This record gives sequence, C-alpha cells and structure tokens, in this order.
Amino acid sequence: MKETYPLFLKINARTRVIYNSLQWIIQVQTNPKARWKNIYFIASDLKMLWASLEEIGVSPPKKLAKAINNPSLTFKAWFNKKHPSGSYTT
Repeated sequence: MKETYPLFLKINARTRVIYNSLQWIIQVQTNPKARWKNIYFIASDLKMLWASLEEIGVSPPKKLAKAINNPSLTFKAWFNKKHPSGSYTT
C-alpha cells in the first residue's frame, strides 16, 4: 500500500514540501513521470526549512515568505496548531 503525506507547500512543478507527524519533508522530481524523492527532513523550524530550500536552489514564493512572520516557528508548534489531536489521517 502506498503511503501519502499531506502537502505543506508546492514550490514548483518539481519541488514540494510534505509532512508527517515528525517533520517537514522536501521532495524533488527529476521529470514529470519520475517518483518523488525525499531529499531533506526538517524537524527544527521554518528558518531551517527555508535554508534547505535555498540550498537546492529554490525559494519559497515571496507572498508566502512574507505571510509567515515567524521564521523561528518550530515544526512541532506548527503541527500541534494544525492538528490539535496530535495526529492526522492520510
């Protein structure tokens, strides 16, 4: 059975950020028919997520970057706000 995780952010056609209950996961796709490949697992904060995206040569959309006014927001704090029960269903 194929497990899918919720989408946190679609950067472009070949880069996205998904998440599970432990972390954000940056994925890339080499071509439209290829499988998504996990390249970074970030459980710290948005600042590290942005830095990881910049390291692979992509930036989050400016509108989103401006909307997020707390780059020190941790994954755990974000997840608990989005999923108060502490879990989610896929």
